[in-house]
Amino acid sequence: MVRVHLLPLVKFDTILIMTGPERVDIPSNEDLSKLLDALKIAWIGETSNGEWNSEYPELNQYAGTALVVQDLFGGELLRCPTKRGSSHSWNLLPDGEEVDFTIN
Repeated sequence: MVRVHLLPLVKFDTILIMTGPERVDIPSNEDLSKLLDALKIAWIGETSNGEWNSEYPELNQYAGTALVVQDLFGGELLRCPTKRGSSHSWNLLPDGEEVDFTIN
């Protein structure tokens, strides 16, 4: 069973999608900081791929967060191995900007 934690209703600029019972506006590229604020609310232990704590909510949220950013803004997923034996994911946006909301 997959448990989905919906983002709270957050006002962004452009595209509107439906995510279950709530409508969530999706940000334009200028709204990356608003997206980060929404992700910080959405990151919980159940969405983490491993260890998680509230002091570092982005911990082990790498792949899921990178996929959300790619879905919203396009571009490429970037991935590298970590010292802990797992991997880290982040994004290369179509304009060439690298975005990593989960670097810690």
